[in-house]
Amino acid sequence: MKICVVAPVNDDAILKRDLLRSPPIGDGLPLSVMRGYRSAASAYNVALNQVSADVAVLVHQDVYLPSGWAELVRQRIAELDQVDPDWAVVGLFGATASGEHVGRIWCGAAKRELGSKLSSPQPVVSIDEVVIILRLSAGLRFDEQLPGFHLYGTDIAQIALAQQRGVYVIDAPVVHNTKKPGSLRGSYFKAFRYMARKWRKRLPIPTVVVSLTRWGARMYIRELKVFKNHLLQMEENNDTEKPDPANIAKQFGYEWPIGHS
Repeated sequence: MKICVVAPVNDDAILKRDLLRSPPIGDGLPLSVMRGYRSAASAYNVALNQVSADVAVLVHQDVYLPSGWAELVRQRIAELDQVDPDWAVVGLFGATASGEHVGRIWCGAAKRELGSKLSSPQPVVSIDEVVIILRLSAGLRFDEQLPGFHLYGTDIAQIALAQQRGVYVIDAPVVHNTKKPGSLRGSYFKAFRYMARKWRKRLPIPTVVVSLTRWGARMYIRELKVFKNHLLQMEENNDTEKPDPANIAKQFGYEWPIGHS
């Protein structure tokens, strides 16, 4: 199975700190860096039209892929093929139809691991954008009308489900060396409104941040909580040092085959 990695980039320092330090990239896993795009959707669509692979791994620039991660993904996909040979989209952290969060990643914003280990692939209705794995034979493309860099994981999941293709979360954790969000306003709210209109017949749709609803009441409640926490932790947010993602991967047993079965 041929795998390629695609990453939109706007900060080379972060790219070097995290993604380029990933052992799979250093070992030759193909990486396409996409610069200068107005949205994640447009960047990924250009890459998907260019790459030659069976599976495309779409990642953030601040993601660290642990040692052996590509081999682990191949194994997890082989397991998924036995469950659903027609799957189209895979994530590492997502939300089920009932709103349960499944999967696991290390989150720099929370400074802890989110979720828990999965024993088998879990069907979901949305996925976190930190890592999106696409089966290229499914022919899916992102909606370039979706503005900015938010909610495209939920959108591509819904596109797949509308085509009766499987969407799953697998156990293949990574380190997401991200910072804490300051607000859900601005670009996030624009994406939220667009998604609420686009998928109005399917609402509500759970996500790992806040459920998509017609009127967005839950989003506003969440926004107030996020803003309050941002003010209370402003001093903490001002630090610029990030933990070594390689150390985190070792500490949490993310390296393959150590810590996995």
